[in-house]
Amino acid sequence: MKDKKTLLYHVVVFLLLLCITSIGYSQHLGNYKPIELEGFQAKWISAIYDSTIVGYNIANPRDKSTGFDGYSHVYYHPTIVSHPIIKDGYYYRVVWTSYDTDLSGGIIEKVDLESGKSIWKSVFDLRTHNKREFIKKAEINGDRLVLYNIEILDKDPPLPIPIVFAFQAKGVLKIREYDLETGGLLNVFTTDSLNPEVRYLTSELVNRIQINRKGTNEIEVLEHVHNDNTGTYLIVDTIFTDGTYANPPDSIKSLFTDVDWGDCHWSSSQKMMRNPAGILFYIDSYIPGDFSTDESRLVLRSFLFGEELGSIDLSYLNIDNHVDNWNLLEVKDNYILLYSANFDNTGDYVVVNNSGVLVNKYSFPGRNNDLSPALGPNGSLLFAAAGKIDGKNSIEFYQSENESFKLLSSFTFTDPKHKVAPSRLFNLDNGDFILDLMHSEEDGTSLKGRFHSSIRFDPSQIGVITATQQTNTIHSAILYPNPANNYLWIKSGSDFDEAVVSNSQGQNVLVVKGKVDEINISNMSCGLYILELKNNNKSILRQKFVKSD
Repeated sequence: MKDKKTLLYHVVVFLLLLCITSIGYSQHLGNYKPIELEGFQAKWISAIYDSTIVGYNIANPRDKSTGFDGYSHVYYHPTIVSHPIIKDGYYYRVVWTSYDTDLSGGIIEKVDLESGKSIWKSVFDLRTHNKREFIKKAEINGDRLVLYNIEILDKDPPLPIPIVFAFQAKGVLKIREYDLETGGLLNVFTTDSLNPEVRYLTSELVNRIQINRKGTNEIEVLEHVHNDNTGTYLIVDTIFTDGTYANPPDSIKSLFTDVDWGDCHWSSSQKMMRNPAGILFYIDSYIPGDFSTDESRLVLRSFLFGEELGSIDLSYLNIDNHVDNWNLLEVKDNYILLYSANFDNTGDYVVVNNSGVLVNKYSFPGRNNDLSPALGPNGSLLFAAAGKIDGKNSIEFYQSENESFKLLSSFTFTDPKHKVAPSRLFNLDNGDFILDLMHSEEDGTSLKGRFHSSIRFDPSQIGVITATQQTNTIHSAILYPNPANNYLWIKSGSDFDEAVVSNSQGQNVLVVKGKVDEINISNMSCGLYILELKNNNKSILRQKFVKSD
């Protein structure tokens, strides 16, 4: 019997298809309206939309009843860039365009980080070429902005079904190179789809396929695959810029070979990532079937130049027997950020160090999207979400606190018809934040257009608790070493009469009376703990520490 997740996948695809198709039928012609937030004075708000498409009609639209609605439709997605593209004081934004009810091409725009003004913008879609292109990745390479696209080979069906957006349409590599200064198109590398050595690609929204530049003429293609008979594996291919194989196909097989994959769960979330040093990280997991006695397993493996460097056992992160829910969001020199979207409509963010020891875990009830959070002060996480205030659409800002998230502030939109979907929140070197979001205009049950805006603001504008503010509002102390093995030393300038250590489940595991300089933690298990200092039964400080081997 097929597992429940397979059924869930088909239901989600059907609903997504229904949603996109209904938008294509129900949208109407209208004028773009910039977004404004009540009581929120941003440094700047910069919108990206296809002004050249407004009022343009398709010669032979598939949707004969309505034709093209003459409205700009753009879609931002974090799989296009793993990190915001910023260079020399400019922010380069890349979005998909929707045309004739399906994803078609793209818009690239250069924005001044100080003023938010557009320097140049380039648009391509079905009016400028006869095949759809799915932007898979964008990056700066030297003095050029490079787009690695998939030129779709599958023909459009007679009905307005978004095969590129909602399904895995077949295609080949197509590279576009733009001049950073002028935005002019410098080169286009197109693959000959009839070449027998071509490496075919498919459009998808979950980063199951990733593209990395290896050199001047070579490109790496990573593809995560699940097969009910052989299990999961990672394909690692090298191709030339003309889309053909540079060497025979290769793959990394799962560690779990002596298991029954027949009714195993699958997962299409982000399972691999290369860090700036070129190390490939791969989440390898196994879920036993309903009638199996096997245990769930989760391992983070790392590779360099085809050789496996090592592995980290993360099986303790099993949540509701679904280790396959974990996404790999970030890999830094000293920590790894993972995210799990759970079936009970909760989300979990987990930070582990390079040894696999749990550093932080934040749970968010009622939210299970995999929006990449921004890193706040003192290692906290910050992100934005859409909300409602007295029936008005709003933006909510959250900051991690203890093991959950705290609502910092909410702001409603001046125009109550603006419907928004936050897509990315990230911090700049000077401490400011930029929030990227998609927005449309509500008109009853339909939407008018789809746009993308970036908002730059100071953290104090959303109530972020900075490191300085924390020092001024709560008592401070230094815990060392952290991680600690046998003894945890406490250096505090404040009086306290009790020290309480609790585990990640909130259970007290150690209570020490009096003001002490050290705590013996040698008998505690490895993991994440919270030290709380109290004075007269009132909490004056809570800090996390890790008990190591």
